[in-house]
Amino acid sequence: MHKIRLIPVVLFRNGVIVQSKGFNRYQKLGSPITVVKRLSSWASDELVFIDISKDSGYSLGRSDLNFSNHDDKFKIFSEMSKFCFMPLTLGGGIRNGDQFSKCIQSGADKVSINTQAIEQPEFISQQARSHGRQCVVVSIDAKKNESGHYEVFKNGGKEPTGLCPGAWAKEAQSR
Repeated sequence: MHKIRLIPVVLFRNGVIVQSKGFNRYQKLGSPITVVKRLSSWASDELVFIDISKDSGYSLGRSDLNFSNHDDKFKIFSEMSKFCFMPLTLGGGIRNGDQFSKCIQSGADKVSINTQAIEQPEFISQQARSHGRQCVVVSIDAKKNESGHYEVFKNGGKEPTGLCPGAWAKEAQSR
């Protein structure tokens, strides 16, 4: 019998953890550090942390939480990873090797990529060679298109690519 694993996916937007309704409406849930501490105490097996910020401004919006209020997502990731006692995957907005490396330096065990992998598939192979295959996670946003077939989307699930999710998953895995 297989062990059931608990792997929460946490959405991070402009410095705070949010709950999303269709990626159109967001409810603030709190500080990344508080959420990571809570999930660590709940014995989560792994944590996937996705940055869905549209702009580059990061702030907790409060100064009374006893946490540093960094304005850079990699500083926030680094601070948060000190409280994460499980494998950590960071992703969202990773567009180059430098950002990929910064995620690893900030405490990530794995880095999730999506749009950049679609636009430049060789990016998958480059990062696997640089950081190891175990570090690269290719995220696939798939939804039904107008014809009723599933299709891969990029740029936060907004832009259709014409790719078949199964075929794209096999190609990404081979890279």
